[in-house]
Amino acid sequence: MATIRIRAEQVPPLDPDRERFVERAMAFLRTHLADECRGLGDDELRAFVEHGLVKAASYGIDAQPDVCKLLALMSMLGRDFDRDPAFAWAQPYLAKVHERGPTLQIDRLQREASKRLARARTQGRR
Repeated sequence: MATIRIRAEQVPPLDPDRERFVERAMAFLRTHLADECRGLGDDELRAFVEHGLVKAASYGIDAQPDVCKLLALMSMLGRDFDRDPAFAWAQPYLAKVHERGPTLQIDRLQREASKRLARARTQGRR
């Protein structure tokens, strides 16, 4: 079997701005969603944020505050909530990002998720 060799010039340099954002996003999640992040080591949380960045880009979400909102939703609803049939109600918000703008749609999605989570907590107490 042949060995594959990758030369240094074939590897794109790390984007320092992206790396700084990943660090800030990790700190944001640990601060504001501590319960959801409990038990995650730095490598796991970094992988989670990187996964979120790829997901955000696939929807055309590129503003850092909007990406953080998506990461928060992923933390609360599940890493791949956007493909989970249990959260099919979320898909239309993400599908209309290009049509209506990412900030508007992610804000709407966040409000809807908050309402649904509050309703579920209330029903769970009965």
